[in-house]
Amino acid sequence: MAGRHATLVLVLVLVLVLVLVLVLVLVIVIVIVIVIVIVIVIVAILNVLSVRGGFSAGVVTATLGHLGSPDGVWCAVNTL
Repeated sequence: MAGRHATLVLVLVLVLVLVLVLVLVLVIVIVIVIVIVIVIVIVAILNVLSVRGGFSAGVVTATLGHLGSPDGVWCAVNTL
């Protein structure tokens, strides 16, 4: 009887941990999607301002377009 009870507790703990991990992954994915959407909106707004001549968004767009690659730095410098 005690062995069965211990197994039940172990299974419940494993299920709880699995659910928590899934929720954590889901939250991380949602946060990443929100950040990407915010960045896209900011770049779009800067580009609209750039078209009107109020702000130069070429550097931002070039840098974000090559995020993480050394190429982006040269694009940003060339845009200046």
